[in-house]
Parts: sequence; C-alpha cells; structure tokens
Amino acid sequence: IIVQGQANETVEHVMKCPQAEARATWMEAIGELRNWMEKNESEPEMTVTICSTLEAWGNSQALPSNQTWTRALQLAMAEQDRIGWRSFLDGFQSTRFRGIQDVYFKSNSLRKSSLKWKSDLQNRIWRIPWHMWSHRNHVLHQNGTAIHQEESQAIDSEIQLEYDWNRQHFLAHHTRREFSKFYNRLF
Repeated sequence: IIVQGQANETVEHVMKCPQAEARATWMEAIGELRNWMEKNESEPEMTVTICSTLEAWGNSQALPSNQTWTRALQLAMAEQDRIGWRSFLDGFQSTRFRGIQDVYFKSNSLRKSSLKWKSDLQNRIWRIPWHMWSHRNHVLHQNGTAIHQEESQAIDSEIQLEYDWNRQHFLAHHTRREFSKFYNRLF
C-alpha cells in the first residue's frame, strides 16, 4: 500500500522510518506497551521478549532469539515469526501468548481472565501504529514543512494576485488604504 502519494510512504515505512524522531516515537510507544504489560501482571519473560522483539523489528535489527526462553515461549515466538511481526501489530498474534498468560495467572493465584488480558493487550498494541501515524501526519502537515511550504507559497501568491487585482478594480480609492492595513496584518 502506498500512502500520501509518495513511493516510500508504505505502512512498513511509517512503522520503520529511520528518521530520528520516528525512531524516538517508536521506542516511546514500545515503552508504553512495556509499562502496560508490567502494570497488568503480564508474564515477565513474555513481556521482555515481545517488547524487545518489537524494538528490534521497528529498528530493522535482527530479532532476538534466546534458548533460555521457556519451551512455551519458544513455540509462541517461532509461531509469531511465521505469522510476522508486522501482522502482530495488526492483531494477528500467536494464540500461544494467551496460553502463556493464562498459566501465569493460574500459577500465581491471580483471579484474572487471560481473554480480557489479551483483548486489552491488543488495544495497547494498536496504539503503536496509531502513534507512528500521528507522528507521520505531524511531520507531513505541520506548518513550515518542505511538503507544504510550496503549497503555502502558491496559495499566498494567488491571494496576492487576487488582492492586487481586486484592489485596483473594485475598491473605492478611500477604502484601499484600510483594506491594505488589514491585508498587511494577515500577511
């Protein structure tokens, strides 16, 4: 999918854009996910693994692989690697993650639902692309950016031409001066 009319404006590019502010936005979003997972008593090893994998994926680095992970986590990660981490952000995740969380809740006598946890986790995961798209839109649409500077200059030129023409042809001589003051305040 190409977005914003630019050849490199793919969803993947927005998620992995190497621009420093985009990388900082990515890391902040992953930090928010990590904080949420910790606060909501997510299985600790899974929390670290998911967040470090997302950090690596977003920064186009090699994904972590750890033989010290539990067998259940190894299977979940292998399955997610096959599904894809871009798909993870879209909601296509290994069902094994919920199973790991369910075991963790039960082994710690926590009376919590792994289904509710998974639903809440997905809502948190969807915030990551939301942050990235918000950042990208800010970059594209803020005043003074290169993309909109030309458009803004073209509009200002059209306004100037329209103003000059109308001032000469439609305004009475005594109102031209007042209109000029107003125009100068605008520009």
